[in-house]
Amino acid sequence: MNNKIIDLVRKRLIKGEEKYGNENVTSDGRDFIQEALEESLDLAVYVAAKLIEIKQKENNIMGARIDMENRQDSFEHRLKLIEDAVEELSRELVNAPKIH
Repeated sequence: MNNKIIDLVRKRLIKGEEKYGNENVTSDGRDFIQEALEESLDLAVYVAAKLIEIKQKENNIMGARIDMENRQDSFEHRLKLIEDAVEELSRELVNAPKIH
């Protein structure tokens, strides 16, 4: 797991070097605390958006599950009605007068 994290950081550093060049970030005058705060706010937005996306998928899955359960209940109810009707017809046939 640590190697994967190190690899991600390494790739991010390479991407930064490709974008900004090989500069001395310790003396370029940026306010790293301010930048970190701004990046943290961006992170909060990204995480919140992902959380909303996950919740929507969960809701869609739960909705589909409820629909499936309702269809299953409906199918079982219809099957019971058919079984009851067949049973009723069978009783009527047994008790029907015999035709010669």
